[in-house]
Amino acid sequence: MDERRVLISADTDFGQILSRSGARKPSVVLVRRVAGRRVEALADLLLLQLPQVESELEAGCVVAIGEDSLRVRALPLR
Repeated sequence: MDERRVLISADTDFGQILSRSGARKPSVVLVRRVAGRRVEALADLLLLQLPQVESELEAGCVVAIGEDSLRVRALPLR
């Protein structure tokens, strides 16, 4: 069953696990460098940035989101 889930975390270990496993799913969003990491600031950042990478997340990717940055790497990572 394909549940089309996306993991959101500040822990970079998830990218390393995906890289070693060669997996194509789930997509992971890594949240980086957010001032104070207040819940409201994180939610605002995600709501602003995630629509821009929706198709990539559906295909399988790692997205790194920061206050001033957005990087996308397709899965599987090599």
